[in-house]
Amino acid sequence: MTVLNPAFAKTNKSICFYYNEVDSIRELLNFDRVVLDPSNVTDKQISELHNAGISVYSYISVGEYDESLPDSLKEAKIADNESWNSSVMDVSSLLYGVNIFLPVWMS
Repeated sequence: MTVLNPAFAKTNKSICFYYNEVDSIRELLNFDRVVLDPSNVTDKQISELHNAGISVYSYISVGEYDESLPDSLKEAKIADNESWNSSVMDVSSLLYGVNIFLPVWMS
């Protein structure tokens, strides 16, 4: 007979992927981990989530861009993604890499 001890059970942690602007963290408090778009959340909100014991991760889109990026990056554009109203990017482009990845590495 096998007896299962709940103390040794692997717990599943909940996760929320939320890319819109965060008006209130109230609903995010229901999750153990949240993935957020860093441009849509404030430092104060991140601190509040951390204080509540929630792990916070940043979502960074590396394969596409929208209108918020500089016009100079249009040289690295390879296609339109009409479903997401964005542009598919050439991630092997040095221009794109410097503008997208360097700020992430420096933070």
